[in-house]
Amino acid sequence: MHRILLEIGSLKIYAWGTLIGIGFLVGLWFTTLEAKRRDIKKEDVIDIALYLLISGIIGARIAFVIANWKDYAKNPISILYIQRGGMVLFGTLIAGVITGYAIVKIKKLDFWKLADTFAPGLALGVAIGRIGCFLNGCCWGKISYTFGIRFPSTHNPPVYVDQVMRGLIKPGTPYTLPVIPTQLLHSLSAFIVFLLIVKFYKSGMQKFKGQGFLLLVIYYSIGRFLVEFLRYYPPYKYVGPFTGSQILSIIAILWAVFEYGRRKKGIS
Repeated sequence: MHRILLEIGSLKIYAWGTLIGIGFLVGLWFTTLEAKRRDIKKEDVIDIALYLLISGIIGARIAFVIANWKDYAKNPISILYIQRGGMVLFGTLIAGVITGYAIVKIKKLDFWKLADTFAPGLALGVAIGRIGCFLNGCCWGKISYTFGIRFPSTHNPPVYVDQVMRGLIKPGTPYTLPVIPTQLLHSLSAFIVFLLIVKFYKSGMQKFKGQGFLLLVIYYSIGRFLVEFLRYYPPYKYVGPFTGSQILSIIAILWAVFEYGRRKKGIS
């Protein structure tokens, strides 16, 4: 809705990048609280979080560019315009797991204990970051005159540009056709996952290391899979009846369920 929050001369403060930053800081703050409860050094959490931030942004951007290569092939330099949005969270998770695993091996820390520590903060950060997607006008849903929201043309948000290019609205039209605000549904889904993980930890039901993190993967992937049915994608981005994110969701769920079973049986 408000893609650019502030303009000072040629400097533009984008809503998407701002909310991602806020989400990171709030998620990190909550993670430090969880670390204290688990007797983990705050310094280790902050160090790992910074590495995860860098690798997560790179991984998410690479995943998005791969999924939208036909668009970026026309203007490769636009790959660097990350302040305008355009990331795939599963790229963040994949890069984060790989980076996190490497770091804990180097520092000789417990990977699964740290994964559990980061789980609720990660969900909270995603919930906040997704609000940035809404303000940016990206990751929008299908047209709906019942549940849709119209985005203003101000600063040409991606949803507006897309509808103009598809001939759905004329250039200069003040608002888009109403679309389902899937960004907010993603945010709500992530926040619910955050609450579920926090409640799970407080219940004292955790039986093995990694249980909270694996539940996070399962819960989030289910939510992502369902919301994707409401997202808008051009036909060429579907693989059969599913989107790329839905396929990744299925893979993530299968892996998490498999790993959950192994760890429950004491197989590390």
